[in-house]
Amino acid sequence: MNIKIIGKYIITLLLFAACRGEQKSTPNLKVVQPLPAKTSVIFYGDTRGGHAVHRKLVQLFLQNKPLAIFHSGDLVFDARIPLLWDTFFTVTKPMCDSFPFYAANGNHEHGFENITKHLPKLTKEWYLVTINDINVFVLNTASPLNKNSKQYNWLDSSLTAVKNPKALNILMFHYPLFSTGHHGLSDSKTFRADIIKLCETRNVKLVFNGHDHDYERTLLNGINYVVAGGGGAPLGGQSTSNPNSVIFKEKYCFCRLYKVNNKWTVDTIDENGQVYDIFTVN
Repeated sequence: MNIKIIGKYIITLLLFAACRGEQKSTPNLKVVQPLPAKTSVIFYGDTRGGHAVHRKLVQLFLQNKPLAIFHSGDLVFDARIPLLWDTFFTVTKPMCDSFPFYAANGNHEHGFENITKHLPKLTKEWYLVTINDINVFVLNTASPLNKNSKQYNWLDSSLTAVKNPKALNILMFHYPLFSTGHHGLSDSKTFRADIIKLCETRNVKLVFNGHDHDYERTLLNGINYVVAGGGGAPLGGQSTSNPNSVIFKEKYCFCRLYKVNNKWTVDTIDENGQVYDIFTVN
């Protein structure tokens, strides 16, 4: 596998894939089947204190033997409390011992330094990872992300520098750009319009967020905006509506990205292994 890491704010990291074109989908509602080893990447978030659910998700991760596992933030309820990290690592030890694990900064981390303290490989607040034709941009929504901020300028220049016409550009961060859940758009209002415009002009096709404890997928202008915040924290219902929302489920979840017939596919799976959303990124 050809892994190339570029950019100023980066860490060595193995990651996921996605992106390009798109179609709406009808859920298959079937029990998930494990994929061959090292053919998928997993995304989830907002585990906090939901250890029973988290354990079930970890067992499903182990069955799939992914290339990497990514967490969109809020790993524990309060990242300043060491005891909570002890429990987190007890739950995740089987997967952390077996697969690369990476996380974005959420609001319950109370500062990126609390991630670095317990996950010392994660030393940069935002970074780019390139795996073959996949570019993954992991951002920190607790730091300024609006236009002309340091983080925004890094993202803009890094996306502009992508010369590979086959590249799949993906963003992952905590606060959602589109959500009809409990938090909605209140926490991304300072940067939302700027990042959406950047996605549309810099060939980003897939965005993973958390923060709201549900699963929702919004499709707008060929880009899938996915909230996958069902990692174990108490679930929350739908608070508003959005005509571009394809699916909303008050369910636990993780997303699995893999390739079928040379097309990237994402399926969404609950803690019992039930698939309830599938979509293709062309």
